[in-house]
Amino acid sequence: MSLGFGVVLCLAVAGCDSRPYSLAPVSGTVTLNGKPVPRTLVKFVPMTVDGKTPGPVSTGRCDGDGHYSLTTLDGGRGAVVGKHRVSIFSDSPAVAPPPDAEPTVELFPSQYNVLTKLRAEVPESGLEDADFEVTTR
Repeated sequence: MSLGFGVVLCLAVAGCDSRPYSLAPVSGTVTLNGKPVPRTLVKFVPMTVDGKTPGPVSTGRCDGDGHYSLTTLDGGRGAVVGKHRVSIFSDSPAVAPPPDAEPTVELFPSQYNVLTKLRAEVPESGLEDADFEVTTR
């Protein structure tokens, strides 16, 4: 009985973070033609290493000032340490719009999302200035 308790105690002290990757905090701002766009979605996708994905995608939504902070889908704070492809999308609804709804227009040009060439490297210390100044011109 005491052996089982000791194992549980060791696991509790070690924590539940058994991720095979490291996360670091990432935040920044996004502007479009010099102005913030509220609810912009910023997505960091880890670049493959030796054909393997090093960890999960991280996303963040911009506030009214264009500021965002990244989290993983499972609630981890930040992004995987390493190189990422970055995509930026204007607001999209959380649920599918009704069939008779007006189609939404993507504000950001495709070179910033579906055809992105944006890159970022997340160091172990994190990034507090992962800023993207996007233009449509």
